Order: sequence, then structure tokens, then C-alpha cells
Amino acid sequence: MRGLYSTARVGVEIVTARMLGRRVPLVVGLCLTKRCNYRCVHCDVWDQSLPEMEAGDALRLLQDMARAGVRVLSLTGGEVLMRPDLGVLVRAATAAGMSVGVNTNGALVGERIDDLAGISLLMVSLDGP
Repeated sequence: MRGLYSTARVGVEIVTARMLGRRVPLVVGLCLTKRCNYRCVHCDVWDQSLPEMEAGDALRLLQDMARAGVRVLSLTGGEVLMRPDLGVLVRAATAAGMSVGVNTNGALVGERIDDLAGISLLMVSLDGP
């Protein structure tokens, strides 16, 4: 029931902002990592030479997003479940009132299920191995 309430609340906030003509970044996609546990032939996103945002910087960015009015946050990668701080980031975003979605290839969900507590949407890509 909590998820339904949260989704409805976010929907009302988005409609209200649009009706009032407020220009705020209500929905944001954030690529947390380029690392991936697969090497799919159709994908070039897994370049591990690219630096990742430090956890503290990511938390500050989430706070800035919340202050700016972001209500829906989609966390993507590479494979976002490879970030050890994912649970901390999810909890911070949900505590700030954001509805959080996570995009994953699904391979690590079992190992990281506790870090996904509180998300509104789990998107599992079926185009990998």
C-alpha cells in the first residue's frame, strides 16, 4: 500500500507543478556507474576506465535534486547493483521524498535485495546473456 500511496503522491505533485506552470526537474535519470558484470556485444556502456562519482558527492547531488523539486529518480548504469553504496543512495533519495526506480540486468538482485528496499520500480533488462 505504501508504494501505491507514494506513486499517487508523486503523480499529484507532477500534475500540480504542470498546472501551476512551475518549471522544475521532476524526473531525473542518473547514471551511477559504467561498470557492468556482463559484456554484451550490443552494448558499449561498460567502459570501466571512467571514474564514478564518490558516495559523498552522490549524496550531495541527491540533496540538491530534492531541493530542486525532483520527485522521480531513475538509477541506471552499466550495472547499478555493482555500486556498493546503492542502498545508501536509495535510502537517501526515498527519505528526500523521491520515487526511485532501478534499472538492472537482474543478475545481482538476489545478492543485493536489501539495498532495493523502498524502491518504486525495478526495471530488469532482458537483452543480455
